[in-house]
Amino acid sequence: MKNDFSFLIIENTENIKNDAVILGDLYSSDYKLVKESTLKDCKLPEDDQISIGYYKNQIILCDRMELVNVILENSFDLTFEEEEEQRLVNFFPLSEILTVAHIEDYNFYGYSLIKKGVKKRIKLLVDSSNYVDIGAPLEEEIYNNQLKDDESKVVINNEQQFVQQVIFTFLKNKLDIDFNETDSFEFMNDIIFNTYEAIASDNSFNDINQDTSHSKLVTHNTSGNWITYIFILVLLLILSCFLLLLNK
Repeated sequence: MKNDFSFLIIENTENIKNDAVILGDLYSSDYKLVKESTLKDCKLPEDDQISIGYYKNQIILCDRMELVNVILENSFDLTFEEEEEQRLVNFFPLSEILTVAHIEDYNFYGYSLIKKGVKKRIKLLVDSSNYVDIGAPLEEEIYNNQLKDDESKVVINNEQQFVQQVIFTFLKNKLDIDFNETDSFEFMNDIIFNTYEAIASDNSFNDINQDTSHSKLVTHNTSGNWITYIFILVLLLILSCFLLLLNK
């Protein structure tokens, strides 16, 4: 069974437990609450969904194409060039923010760590190749490097397995669960998440209406032009006939 997931684990230094505040400050779209979920159900959300849960002093933000994608796939250095990242760091300036993605269907495995407003590390594998590898190795990476030669503990034969194992180590340290073990599923059923879905903005409807009005206007103008052309041709025809009669 696949164990795919995509989320952020944010140290809740400000003790924020207001979903509306988090959504309003971190995301540009408007969202509506659609259901309650468990981590097992929302750990790999739909593209237009965000799920928020709270565990001990951590905020778990299940997000697929918004922040996770920007942080892992659109980052090519340790600065915060993207507006979404800047909003995240400004909202949690003193927090440790871990981003992880483990999606087998796309061979997409990666992690990023931000500490107190400083981006420390990004590593991403796509199709088993180093897509992004920036920053100094973290403790979890050093630990798993030491395990490579110890076959009695864990099997790490390639870079993909290494990145996967580092991700699992992060989750063990952050949430005190082992995603490789069956007891993790009990944990994933215990925490209740609120799942939100993006709402189509009024602007999109206005754009549609404007496009429709514009089309109507173009059609109307085109019709008017054809009538003008026909009228001119008729006048020219009448004038030609009149000139012929005069010549006779």
